[in-house]
Amino acid sequence: FPSHDKREEEVRHKAEEEAYKKAQEEAVRLAVEALRRKYEEDIRKKEVEDSRRREEDERRRKEIDDLRKKQEEDFRKRTEEDNKRRTEEEARRKSEEETRRKTEEEARKIAQGLLKNKLAACVNLVDGIESHFIWKGKIDRAQEVLLIVKTKQKLFEKSKKEYIKYQFNDKPEPLAKRYRDWE
Repeated sequence: FPSHDKREEEVRHKAEEEAYKKAQEEAVRLAVEALRRKYEEDIRKKEVEDSRRREEDERRRKEIDDLRKKQEEDFRKRTEEDNKRRTEEEARRKSEEETRRKTEEEARKIAQGLLKNKLAACVNLVDGIESHFIWKGKIDRAQEVLLIVKTKQKLFEKSKKEYIKYQFNDKPEPLAKRYRDWE
């Protein structure tokens, strides 16, 4: 029966080899499947990480853009404010120059009117006075010309009316001081 045993052993050996081969194939299949799942998981993790990184990059870009826009807007506003301030300062300087010229001209007109109407013996114009005052609730300043009108006591009221007639601001300020008579 040796041949029968040998044959049985060959069949058993062949069955063991096939079982071993199937076990190896199954092990390889499981290993490949595990590697595939690990690879897919790594890819998913990488995709999530890449997505987060892109979102973070986009958020940073947006922050930078917003900051840049804010800086540009702030710069534009400061530039506009500076230009407005310069324009206002220039207008104020021109206005002061014009006011000074007008004030000088007005002072000369008042002096000439008082003298022509024989309401004053002499009118002194003191130029270069800088007055500081509150006007319409704000502190302001202006260049003015001081008029010193020398007149008789009996002509004071008439000279005051003449002065007020030529006066161009809202509140004329005539003051009186005794001066000797003249003729």
